[in-house]
Amino acid sequence: MDHRIKIAAPRVPSQIGWLLLGLLVGSSVAANDSWRYPSAEVVSVTEDMAVANRELMLGAMKRTNTLVKPEVSRFIKGTRTSTTYFVPSEQRPDVVASYYESLLTEKGTMLFSCDGRSCGSSNDWANGVFGESILYGPDQDQRYFIAEEGDTIRMVYIGLRGTRKLYVNVTVIDAGGDASSFASLASKLVRDGRYLVDESRLSQELDIIAEWTVSQDTYRFAVVVHERKRRGETVGEAVRRTTARAKELMMQLVDRGVSPTRIEAYGIGPLAPIDQETIDRVELVLISQ
Repeated sequence: MDHRIKIAAPRVPSQIGWLLLGLLVGSSVAANDSWRYPSAEVVSVTEDMAVANRELMLGAMKRTNTLVKPEVSRFIKGTRTSTTYFVPSEQRPDVVASYYESLLTEKGTMLFSCDGRSCGSSNDWANGVFGESILYGPDQDQRYFIAEEGDTIRMVYIGLRGTRKLYVNVTVIDAGGDASSFASLASKLVRDGRYLVDESRLSQELDIIAEWTVSQDTYRFAVVVHERKRRGETVGEAVRRTTARAKELMMQLVDRGVSPTRIEAYGIGPLAPIDQETIDRVELVLISQ
């Protein structure tokens, strides 16, 4: 069954046209209305309500021979809604970009952003990623953001055409529980250098860590296990015990495809307390990139 719906703005007098579009789109536009730039007009809305693999663009577009792909990407399962807006010409592109950047960081965590030529080819973004040729313009006049808010991923692409008309695409991926763990791993590990593993869902966490690690071929990591001393146990014994557990977790990641040359294991027992208290935890720590 095809779950996709695409609705374009009617080419009829403006008041009637936008009324008809509102009736046709209904809740889709209403749900995304908070992401419409003030004074912007809806050009098209595309919905794909099937829960399918969706690629998250977490790096600039790069061309190798005839192959074009992002420097970093990851697939998650979810539904997808894409809305394209026309922004009246009196609005400056940098002001529009600042508006969306602030909105994204206020509501969630920024995973990646780029500006101008550093994003790669505008044609690859407009036609290849978003399937909206109207977004295509000079490479120097584009902005891209991707952020997560709970289980929702938002991608915002801003393109200024050669005609100086400004368009914005907001693509929303509702990924249920699949988004938040990955986004948290991506943002916290790269930004903070460490990621706290949720041991209540350890197998799922290891799957996500392995997939992320395999996709990041320049990073090296360490699994670090922290635990309190057990009754009658010395600090040295606690360190050896947690080291053994760290090695077990490392081997589970190796079994999931992580190269053993890119991951190390350390147990430090109670030697790294937080706020004077030893907290049992497992962390993934970025060693180098």
